[in-house]
Amino acid sequence: MHRMTCSNLNQTIHLGPGIFQGMPTHDVEGKELSKSALKKLSKQYEQQEKKHSEYLQSQGGDAK
Repeated sequence: MHRMTCSNLNQTIHLGPGIFQGMPTHDVEGKELSKSALKKLSKQYEQQEKKHSEYLQSQGGDAK
């Protein structure tokens, strides 16, 4: 099981069986994350994807 910390949520989440579209759905204790927590994670993921695409373009690489 992989663990990661989401600093904005101050929670440790696990990347285990509870994953939906690449996003964890349960915390480390197995409790389901709230809809607001999932929304925050989704928004952070989208922001990071955008930053990564911009970085790749600035380096002359292909962005998705």
